[in-house]
Amino acid sequence: MDAPLELTPEELNNFRVNGNYVLVEITHHVADDRTKSGIYIVNDMSEIRANSIESGEAVDLSAHLDRFGTVVKVPSTLAFSGEGKLDPNKMEWKTMVETEIGDTVWFDYRNGYYSQRFKCEGRDLRLIPYSALIVAKKSDTIKPLNGYVICTRINEGLKSKYLILEEKINTQRGIVKYVGKPNKAYANPKNPIIKEGAINVGDTVTFSQNFEVLLENVLHLHLDNDKEELRCIQDRYIVGVYGKEDNN
Repeated sequence: MDAPLELTPEELNNFRVNGNYVLVEITHHVADDRTKSGIYIVNDMSEIRANSIESGEAVDLSAHLDRFGTVVKVPSTLAFSGEGKLDPNKMEWKTMVETEIGDTVWFDYRNGYYSQRFKCEGRDLRLIPYSALIVAKKSDTIKPLNGYVICTRINEGLKSKYLILEEKINTQRGIVKYVGKPNKAYANPKNPIIKEGAINVGDTVTFSQNFEVLLENVLHLHLDNDKEELRCIQDRYIVGVYGKEDNN
């Protein structure tokens, strides 16, 4: 991880993002998270920052990496590779810029860790690919981006009326909690195009294995007030949709 580049306030004010990037300020570091009794959840963030993602994941240090921040700069448009093409400098799917300056956005932690970093009068700024954004939040409005669907987990373990006696999470099913606009096209023509309205809040969905990602670790939940672990899946990997009546 390279040292951040220093920007003056004037340089930041004149800064324009090139390509499919968003400039995000990390206004809350998970290193600052505490339990209700005031105890820091992470004791030594320097150990996390000193290690690579791979070694961090081996001991679950990646759980404590920053995954959200406030949008400072956005691109005017997004460049799409085109159907049947794959340009590493362009988006793998076609979508619009759906986030604005001031929004809080959640992103893949790998992109946050390996991002180009800037400092401006103590502000922690990171250049994040738009394709790495998962969800945006403005006030109480939560909107998934890039064709993502955000689901709660389904526990198929033993339960009593008041307690969960055994946790057995179905890793290929979830109940939709938030859904945004589907992507309009993909560079890979084999990826299905999902119609808007085909997937709705409350639906149970089945998705391809190993394509879902964890939005936030259970120790650091900030998206909404329910404080539950959420999984994120791009709609192209959802292979089955069941209505609300099938959720039992």
